[in-house]
Amino acid sequence: MVELTTLSAGPGQSLLPIDIGVGRHSATDSVRLRWPDCVVQAELATSAGAMVTIREINRKPTSCPVLMTWDGEKWVYVTDFLGGDALGEPGSDGSVRPSRPEESVKIESHQLGLKNGKYALRIAEPMDEVMCLDHVRLAVVDHPNDVVVYPDERFAVADPQPTQMILAFRKRIAPVKAVDHRGTDQTKAILERDGKTVSDFAKRSWLGFAEEHWLEFDFGDRPKELPKGAALHLILAGWTDYPYPESIYAAEQAGIAMLPPVLERRKRDGTWEKLADIGFPAGLPKVMTVPVGEGIDTASTGTYRLRTNLQIHWDQILLGATEEPGATNDLMPSRAVLAHPGCVQEISTGGRPPQAYDPLRFESVAVTDWKGHLTKLGDVTELLAKADDRFALCGPGDELLVEFDSAALPPLKPGFTRSFVLRTHGYCMDTAPTTQTGGNVNPLPFRVMRSYPHRELGPATIADDLRLWHTRPAGSGR
Repeated sequence: MVELTTLSAGPGQSLLPIDIGVGRHSATDSVRLRWPDCVVQAELATSAGAMVTIREINRKPTSCPVLMTWDGEKWVYVTDFLGGDALGEPGSDGSVRPSRPEESVKIESHQLGLKNGKYALRIAEPMDEVMCLDHVRLAVVDHPNDVVVYPDERFAVADPQPTQMILAFRKRIAPVKAVDHRGTDQTKAILERDGKTVSDFAKRSWLGFAEEHWLEFDFGDRPKELPKGAALHLILAGWTDYPYPESIYAAEQAGIAMLPPVLERRKRDGTWEKLADIGFPAGLPKVMTVPVGEGIDTASTGTYRLRTNLQIHWDQILLGATEEPGATNDLMPSRAVLAHPGCVQEISTGGRPPQAYDPLRFESVAVTDWKGHLTKLGDVTELLAKADDRFALCGPGDELLVEFDSAALPPLKPGFTRSFVLRTHGYCMDTAPTTQTGGNVNPLPFRVMRSYPHRELGPATIADDLRLWHTRPAGSGR
């Protein structure tokens, strides 16, 4: 093991090449690197006796599990999820951020079709992290063709917290004008959810941070088109390049505090007043909803803006009035199987960020030597059937195939569309050096724990499952 510099090195020390003796060997079996931002990388069969330059792979060490679905003909990538559920993640003040283990993921009607009478999903771990998945269920929503449905979901940094209720919107209006912080007209960019995001901001050296930037928008007289007295929500599509605890800490040490998105309204004197902390899209592209009944009503006209210093890319902005969502049926897993096919491959979509994942391609990724045990491969339906603190513990390269039987669903009525919301409860663990239990599977979390890591006695089922289910050494793959 060789360190390039140490914490006690002088600030002006030159970064000279590293010499690693290999004796009589002409090449190394592997050179394993851990970069300063905690990305792990391995270079195989590196030749000896020559200068070798190794570039860091542009890959995040941890993030979230990803969701893929069978659309009726093929497997398709949807998005990531469980973005707010990290365990032991420190705040810049030394506290531990509480995890939010519930998340609801919208699956569009064209993304999920039947396969032998069942809806099939794949939940994959493509990064150096461990997922503790407690429970999944599939909410099936039948609604009129001119209605869209979304869960009340977002990464909230302040109250009100998302309710995860399913919201239905028939009438939605778009801004008549939108301008970014540079004065560039972005009206066309935010009209459609098409991946063409408002991203013209300068990135800072800390991962996830940007210059302070904003997007001003004006609905004109269009709020009058919405039903009077209806509950109004902003419907925001976009994605977030997360700041990590290490980058948040480093930025605050430099005097730059994190500014999560705020919704503001321009006053008559030209100044801005804050209406709400709105949170942000939890990771890769998805739709979030924000209640704004007190800040925007059907009589309101004026200019609003979303302001932040995080790398948040807005794709679409709409204002919608909610109504009853229609018939909803919950399906529980009929079958869940844990396998270890390897990490689904990260790909570029259209040559621009964000990254996506190819459901049919896998790659080998250098990961940490995790301590503890994961769930044995095979049928794990019993572990996901109820919300009961019994987990399917999935490591890097693991994947869950989950099926839901459609036999109990009523026929779809003419003029109606069938949409889906995946309800999940779970946690993620990472290997960051600042994480309280980084690289350790234990201790396992549970719902009523007061904090994490905990010293409380968990449910008796945890000990039973460690003996009967969690028997696969972490890091061993199979």
